[in-house]
Amino acid sequence: MTSPTTEALLGRHGFARLADAALGADLGGAVAGVEVLLQREVGGLTRFANSQIHQNVWREDLAANVRVVTDDGRVGVASIHTDDPVAVTQVARQAADIARLSPPDPAFPGLAPMARAGDVDVDESTLTATPQDRAEAVRALLGEVDERYDAAGTYRTQADEIGVFNTEGQRSYAPRSSAALTLVVTGPSSSGWAEDGG
Repeated sequence: MTSPTTEALLGRHGFARLADAALGADLGGAVAGVEVLLQREVGGLTRFANSQIHQNVWREDLAANVRVVTDDGRVGVASIHTDDPVAVTQVARQAADIARLSPPDPAFPGLAPMARAGDVDVDESTLTATPQDRAEAVRALLGEVDERYDAAGTYRTQADEIGVFNTEGQRSYAPRSSAALTLVVTGPSSSGWAEDGG
């Protein structure tokens, strides 16, 4: 996995590399289709209290969900949290084994056909925000708070990616950036609260 100092996004190519590990795997006979759903979340959170930063945390997760459909309508799903194509291939084989052991699902509508999805705009500074970037933003915010008051809250920045790839030709990928701020200011006889995000 990556770290806060590396590229924020795996990108369409990185997602396709993982998906193709499952789509191209030898899953044995009687497989009608394979679908791979990839979801990645990368983000940091800066916490502050008593008008001082006291914690920076980082979280990263990449989930791969593989669905295999057999010729007679049996469906199996297996998941893993990894960026290793070999592990994704193994999960595809597990999904195929699960499908073969499952009863046919007459209500399963089939895999999604290929459809064009539009591009999504993201905010580059949010995607690549480091702990230092968040600390500087919080420091500027705290500089606006009168010294008679205490400020507490959180500032979060996050990059998300989602991709859907299948044997019907669907190869959709979209990134997303988001940020959120919460703030509580407390004085001797009153307090105020605000939040913003998007």
